[in-house]
Amino acid sequence: MKEYTFYNPVKYLFGSGVIQKLGQHAAVLGKKAMIVTTPGTMARFGEKICNLLVAAGIEYQVFTGVQPNPLASGVRLGADLAEKSGCDMIIGLGGGSAMDTAKGIAFLTGKDGDIFDYITGKRTGTTALPIICITTTAGTGSEGNATAVFTNDETLDKKGLVNPLIYPKVSFVDSDFMTTLPKNLIAGPGCDALFHAFESYLSKDRTPISEMYSLEAMRLSIENLPKVYHNPADTAAWEKVILANTLAGIAIGCAGTTVPHALGQPVSGLLNVAHSDSLVCLYPAFMKFTAQSAPDRFGKLAELLGCDTAGKSPEEAANMSIDAMIAFLKSIDAYKKLSEFGVTEAHIDRLAEGATTMMKVVLNKNPIVPSLEQVKELYLESL
Repeated sequence: MKEYTFYNPVKYLFGSGVIQKLGQHAAVLGKKAMIVTTPGTMARFGEKICNLLVAAGIEYQVFTGVQPNPLASGVRLGADLAEKSGCDMIIGLGGGSAMDTAKGIAFLTGKDGDIFDYITGKRTGTTALPIICITTTAGTGSEGNATAVFTNDETLDKKGLVNPLIYPKVSFVDSDFMTTLPKNLIAGPGCDALFHAFESYLSKDRTPISEMYSLEAMRLSIENLPKVYHNPADTAAWEKVILANTLAGIAIGCAGTTVPHALGQPVSGLLNVAHSDSLVCLYPAFMKFTAQSAPDRFGKLAELLGCDTAGKSPEEAANMSIDAMIAFLKSIDAYKKLSEFGVTEAHIDRLAEGATTMMKVVLNKNPIVPSLEQVKELYLESL
């Protein structure tokens, strides 16, 4: 039997209105919170969050310096403010960028250097402030794992801090935050969650436990993401989509991701493309490249996407998943190409170098590991 470990110490609160319990859970963790978010999210939900903290006797400091593809410099600014303000806990309010920034701030507060010093192993840290995550999108699953991804200001390389110190203590997954999302913030993050589920299911590092989470997240995403995209008021479907998102986040915390994330991160870092958009663009090429190296797993994806695989060989079923995934993406207006985001052939050498060096660990989790030249071909096919 293969040896594996499962560890996930997060306390999750799921359901409509669970955010009302924020104060009682925060009061256990500290006396002054830093709310890490964007100006827009603060405008939408900040008053409610602040009132809940005040009612529980908790002071707060607001940091609205969160950016898409969070920069290391932003984490440093937030950590300095948290230390100066005397904050003893960090609350990430928003999507993946806000929650990742919150994790980075919690880790870096009270420490010297840049977050990349710790990502690369130049420095080590043994402490972090307690973290609460309040997810307002159903996509990254950051509320369920110990990973946070940042962009280096100077090199524009994008890479993750993976450390058990940044597991959230409590995560609120409240469907009430989702029902007013614009469609682009439903489709993109929703695809990200589905891709997390499938890639963790495919990963060489998968375990029987992660596979359980992956499969259920795939099923829930495929069945319910189109429902909430076309009817954001469908609260019953939302409850399933937000669960899928968290399950997929837990799964990647165990098994990691594969080729699309390895190739997508350099695109996001270099050209500031939204993480989910980079993945969507790369998925068809990735699937064509990988399907025959794991036909049973791609065949299972085909079944979940609604393909009739009865009587088909594993290889035939695997191939069916490719067109089925493209159709699924088109059904929620998510199908895109890299050229739509400014990627050209001139970028490919730089992107491929990043994918095969900075993201080598992720690349190696794929059932078949592409060479540098094959990575370049995948980018070209995705233009």
